[in-house]
Amino acid sequence: METFNIARMATILKMRKRTQTPTALFLGAKAGGLFRSLQLSDELRFFGPSDLYSLTPLERYHECYQILSDPIFSPQDINHILASKALLQEIRAETPELCIAELLKQGIFNPILSVSLYGEFEEALQQVGMKEVLDFVVARPNSGASALRLQKNNLFTLIKVFGDIASGNYNVTRRVSHLDDNQSLRDEIRNLRDFNILIVGIDQIWDRHIIHELLPHSDNRSVWYVNDEEPANGSALSDYLKNANAQLILGDDGHYENFFRSLSWHMTGAVPTYQATVITETMQPVQYYSCFISYSSKDEMLARRLYDDLQNQGVHCWFAPKDMKIGDKIRSRIDDEILSQDKLLLLLSEHSIKSTWVEAEVEAALEKEQLQKRGVLFPIRLDERVMQTKEAWAAHLRRTRNIGDFTRWTDSQAYQQAFNRLLQDLKA
Repeated sequence: METFNIARMATILKMRKRTQTPTALFLGAKAGGLFRSLQLSDELRFFGPSDLYSLTPLERYHECYQILSDPIFSPQDINHILASKALLQEIRAETPELCIAELLKQGIFNPILSVSLYGEFEEALQQVGMKEVLDFVVARPNSGASALRLQKNNLFTLIKVFGDIASGNYNVTRRVSHLDDNQSLRDEIRNLRDFNILIVGIDQIWDRHIIHELLPHSDNRSVWYVNDEEPANGSALSDYLKNANAQLILGDDGHYENFFRSLSWHMTGAVPTYQATVITETMQPVQYYSCFISYSSKDEMLARRLYDDLQNQGVHCWFAPKDMKIGDKIRSRIDDEILSQDKLLLLLSEHSIKSTWVEAEVEAALEKEQLQKRGVLFPIRLDERVMQTKEAWAAHLRRTRNIGDFTRWTDSQAYQQAFNRLLQDLKA
């Protein structure tokens, strides 16, 4: 195994495009909407031994898998959880899926195998103008669609390895028997041994049943492995990568979203974004103020949830992890965006009150208020620290502003009530 970099990968992919040599793409359980989901934790939080929200995202994801694997849950119970309206609304195409879709449209990847049970990749393909059946085919277990045959007909193939929620035919925790019962699917996975392959977002808990189907790999084909964590020493995955002489991109560069943003930029010079539109019953678009989201990195879980929910409701938000471009001068870009957006949505907590970055962003918003003679600052509190603090700038806000209450945001019903009030107040 050796380390690799995204710029070099992009150069090789461009060369393969010229020679019409597509690369297979395998997307693991950390590549897609379920790993991002907070609603899954809401659905399962009463069944786990610990507070899911106190765990890291990866720990929480693993705990969710263990909960779903409990024999107490029948298939109907699992379907009730995973097919809930709230979860289906939450898991949508976001920037990394759109990046993948644009690269697929250009013929960079084919086929793609995904373990996602949701429709975020199909939605992304449609967003970039690709049409199912005409441009791409979704192959599900027992569908009879062969990736190799479809590829020869110049069709891009998305193989849903464990099925999907939409078809009602999927598998979450009985995956060994699922592969045993679907020999054609197993053959499709093993066919990847003869492809150049890019493997992104494999999780060693959720994906452990499928790893051994990918090995051993052909000696004359490349294996690229992208992940934010190194495979465990002595694991089947680690052995597979060593035997395949795989090239690795790890750490922050290997994070699913960071990686595809960067690869898209190196390949196309741009990072695609999707703006949702909300239509009322009278078909008139609801107009909202745009927002700059100011927060401490320690509160990123809620910041990301608010960003996703606001975007899905048609509120344009500038959110640094999503919108900061590679090479941007951080401070000047932030100042420019505070000036550009209508409101500064300020997440007040014990962490953000101590943040000099957040304080500077608040000062910029206050200067804008004085200059434009209108309200800009939109503060909400995540805990009660702002009501007790002696920090001058935060204490001033406490005395002069009505601060929205998100102190019970980990309770799904309380969060939704607070969010609805926030959305109402953001109407232009």
